[in-house]
Amino acid sequence: MNNKFRFLAIIFLATTASCSRSTAKFSMPVSEVEELHGFVLKGISITGTISKGCIANDNEFVVTRSGKVVLTNTVRLVEVVDLKNPDSFNGEAYFGEQVRFYIPDLKKTDVQPGDIISSETANCPKGPTRTSSK
Repeated sequence: MNNKFRFLAIIFLATTASCSRSTAKFSMPVSEVEELHGFVLKGISITGTISKGCIANDNEFVVTRSGKVVLTNTVRLVEVVDLKNPDSFNGEAYFGEQVRFYIPDLKKTDVQPGDIISSETANCPKGPTRTSSK
């Protein structure tokens, strides 16, 4: 019985320790999901404001709901919302910017508002911020 208690205590401590450390370089809560039924674009558009880091086209990300992974995919940035100079869009989005992702072949119920998009491998080689937003 004592060994069983030790085993459960170790599992509990390992689980809580891993939950408290976030290795994500990028994080964004989903605020809106729109289903696209167009001739060219079929799938969903996800909108949210970046709460941590940056993300670029072709970076891998996961979508979690209540701490469980519900989807893994690759970024296709459609737009940075309210970008003052559209010519400054370089395929990357940075902390504080509201962005739209496109994910083909999914239904609106696959991703929901409140889900969290994150990436441990996000890489923004063009900069940590937008240099030309005027």
